[in-house]
Amino acid sequence: MAKRTGHALKAVPKGTRTRQQAARKGAMKRSRAAQVNRYTEVAYALVNILNERGGIVRITQDDWTIYDEVANRLELSPEERARETPTGASALEVTVSHVKAALENERIISDVPGQPGTWTLQDGPKPGVVWLMTVGGSE
Repeated sequence: MAKRTGHALKAVPKGTRTRQQAARKGAMKRSRAAQVNRYTEVAYALVNILNERGGIVRITQDDWTIYDEVANRLELSPEERARETPTGASALEVTVSHVKAALENERIISDVPGQPGTWTLQDGPKPGVVWLMTVGGSE
C-alpha cells in the first residue's frame, strides 16, 4: 500500500493503519456499543410495558401501539421514529422485532397461541432477566 505525502508516494508497511482507518474502526466499535445499549433499552421497555399491563399486551390497538410506547420511553426524536431500513421497513419496528426474538430465546416473552399480535411475559424462572440486568447495569 502506498501513502501519498506531498508529491511523492511513501510505502506504508502492511498491517499499518492510517489515521482515517483507525478512526473508522473506533467509530464502528462505538456504534456497536451504542447499538447494544439501544437493544438493552428496548428490552427493558418491552419487559416493563408488559409488566405494567398485567403481563399480556396486544401490540396494536385502536389508539396505541407497542412501537409508539417504546419510542416514547426511549424519547426518540421524530427523525429517529421515521427512520427506515434500506428495504423501506420501519427501523424501530425491526429493532423491536429483533429484541423480542432475543427475549423469546431467553424465555422472557412469548406470543399467545391463537392470538396473533399478542405478547405475554412467560411464567417461571427467567435466567435472561439476570443477563438483562447485568448488561444494563441495574441494581
